[in-house]
Amino acid sequence: MSADLEWAGLDADFMDQYFQLCFKEPEGSVYSAPASQLLEGGGMKSFLERYAPEMKALDRQAAAAYLAKWLGGPAIAQQYLMAYQGRAMRLAHGNIRFHLVLDGGHARILFEAEEAEWTMAPESKAERANWIREELAALHGGFVRPLLERIAEAGGMRLAYLWGLMPTRLNYLMEQIPKAAPGVPDIDAEIRLLEDYRLLKEELEPAVFGLKRNPLQVKIRWVEHYKDSEERMRMKNVCCMYYRTEGGSYCYTCPRMTAEEREERLRMLRQ
Repeated sequence: MSADLEWAGLDADFMDQYFQLCFKEPEGSVYSAPASQLLEGGGMKSFLERYAPEMKALDRQAAAAYLAKWLGGPAIAQQYLMAYQGRAMRLAHGNIRFHLVLDGGHARILFEAEEAEWTMAPESKAERANWIREELAALHGGFVRPLLERIAEAGGMRLAYLWGLMPTRLNYLMEQIPKAAPGVPDIDAEIRLLEDYRLLKEELEPAVFGLKRNPLQVKIRWVEHYKDSEERMRMKNVCCMYYRTEGGSYCYTCPRMTAEEREERLRMLRQ
């Protein structure tokens, strides 16, 4: 299948902005490597060493945490494709290239899909549920997990901690997709999106993630929104390591903050 047909129906700007997926080499790319290379030898360590100074990390652990967070993009892209387009993209280490992109002084990671194998959703509801389980297990167990394992090794991090970064990003994007998805609002697709996400959190075996429990099934904690006392914000599931970057600190929603520290930060933000 040609690239034009593979990406037909996909809005390039939407896929880039929300999922960090692109279908050709992005502008501003200063360093790139195929995912397969990052799984071999010192490939991931070399990528982290190139990435760390660009995102102003004080150590490799911060760079590892940030790189792991970016992987939430292609992970949630699959949820969008299945719910809104009735198809799944089989991400493979041999056809995904990591790009370090400098954009206005900010370092981003983009994932270039050079080609893809697609599977289509069955019409039967029961068969579709099995298809969802199979595709999500292939994505998280076959694609994301090996990369997180290498990031953990290269960055001196625990695998469980890196998985713990995912729910914050995934929960946020699940909320944003219905608002931002191209085209007219699609209530049926929104319902499928929520149900598919429930399957991911509740029905995928922990072994898929290489852990003793599914790391995406977490209890969401809330704090008062700093812009509006009547609104709430989700706390991050684990610390994103921003405080280990130049000039960084604990985020307002960081779980490392004490109640007293958060109250003081709230006061400062409102000033």
